[in-house]
Amino acid sequence: MGRLVILTGASGAGKTALAHELARRGIGARVITYTTRKPRPEEVAGDDYYFVSEVTFRNLVQAGYFAEWAEVYGNKYGTTHSAITRAMSGTGVAFLVADIQGAKRWISKETEALQVETVFITAPVADFSSRMEHRLDLDLRDTARLRELLFWHQCDYCIINSGTIEEAVQEVIGLLGL
Repeated sequence: MGRLVILTGASGAGKTALAHELARRGIGARVITYTTRKPRPEEVAGDDYYFVSEVTFRNLVQAGYFAEWAEVYGNKYGTTHSAITRAMSGTGVAFLVADIQGAKRWISKETEALQVETVFITAPVADFSSRMEHRLDLDLRDTARLRELLFWHQCDYCIINSGTIEEAVQEVIGLLGL
């Protein structure tokens, strides 16, 4: 059985950094998803996301290419069946960074062949402003963050990412028994 670990939570909580570090250590592989949003300066196409146009994304949806997709903050994000299979091919563990909508969809997709576990990641309120200052859509995200924080109780685990990336990695490893 493959193990899909959904790292979810509010924007700016450290989900992507945590997924990258877990994958870098060989604990599992990160699932790379598709998005219609523009890359941020530090992001690398094919490593962080597959950046595609609205038209390309729509064609992929119509072709049934995505296992799930959602629109978040006006941009579309989608996870392909093949990306999950590819990520699980090594250790059997795949880390997927997903917003709350995506996480909700994955919770209902657990099967005999796929174990889905959700880890809600949040940061202390004081940390959010410093983590989000380089992003342009703060007002929209601040309003949505309050709704996102209420989702924690629907997840299997919850961590407060208040220390170093090392502490967060160790907490995830301990919670999941990896």
